[in-house]
Amino acid sequence: MSRTPEQERLFQASGRVELCDPVATFLYHLMRDEIPPGKVADLVYRSTGPDPSSFTNGWLANYAGWLADRLREPPKVIDARAPARRMSEPKTRSRSADRVK
Repeated sequence: MSRTPEQERLFQASGRVELCDPVATFLYHLMRDEIPPGKVADLVYRSTGPDPSSFTNGWLANYAGWLADRLREPPKVIDARAPARRMSEPKTRSRSADRVK
């Protein structure tokens, strides 16, 4: 998709940034498209305290842990010529993993 001259000017003025960090990329898209940055900052603050987190919905906690693991995986090289593969199933997590930070 090409940019109009005005879009290109705004793109260049806002600062061109390229990252290879899945967590930063996820947060960027979350704040740009879904949740106000102040709300995300509040959630990050509440999620990084010294106390362990406790969850009441085990399935959701396990799914959150699985997504977090995906974000921590090293980047993969994708071969566009290769046949599409199905997304892998979430890993079964131990009870201690229910306290995902």
